[in-house]
Amino acid sequence: MRLTQYHWPLPPGVHPALADDDLHFWTARLDLPPTQLLQLLALLSDEERARLERFHFPLHRHRYAAAHGQLRLILSTYLPIPPADLLFAAADYGKPYLLNGGELCFNLSHAGDWLAVGVVRGRAIGVDIEQIRPDLATPEIALNYFAAAEQVAFQAVPDAQKPQAFFAAWTRKEAFIKAVGEGLSFPLADFAVTLTPGEPAQLLAIRDEAAAAARWQLWDVAVAEGYAAAVVAEQAITIPPEISNPFKF
Repeated sequence: MRLTQYHWPLPPGVHPALADDDLHFWTARLDLPPTQLLQLLALLSDEERARLERFHFPLHRHRYAAAHGQLRLILSTYLPIPPADLLFAAADYGKPYLLNGGELCFNLSHAGDWLAVGVVRGRAIGVDIEQIRPDLATPEIALNYFAAAEQVAFQAVPDAQKPQAFFAAWTRKEAFIKAVGEGLSFPLADFAVTLTPGEPAQLLAIRDEAAAAARWQLWDVAVAEGYAAAVVAEQAITIPPEISNPFKF
């Protein structure tokens, strides 16, 4: 697959074309001025507005409006549908998908002031972005959530690089969990990824089976200083076409 990175809003005259073997990774800022937030708020559905109002802090409401409004704008660049007319639903484990998007599949994540969105056609995809927090990059957390091979690799990383290694692993693992779409029923320790700084991003094994990992392709994506991000997608379409909207996270 070919990965291409875009930032919203697009420069004038740029119109991304998404082929079957393409993966587009989008970033967008969430710290937007009030005038832009009002424009994005107008694009949201009644259900999205109701969810927004349940946030206690204004900052969280602003980030939700910025994330979901810009998600609509990004997805509408691939569809002959206005952003406000896109219809979303969620699967059993909460993974959203488009009801009127055809084969267009997406995943989103946001952290701090950044939104990340991955878009493909007809295959499962997962995205994760995190702010790098050294206080969380501890052997104790790795012991609880990392596979045995990942724990060994993490211990071997120099202390100064441990935050980078931890969040490389964490975003890669979260992106894969979201691509699979089974929520916490798929434990993080049941699969292994690379994490050593300088080592290519790769899914090594799923439940000790390297062949199962070969079905997926994994990338790290540079977003901003102090953040880590990853995206995972299926190597090939494996879902029968008669099954509608199977890609749910």
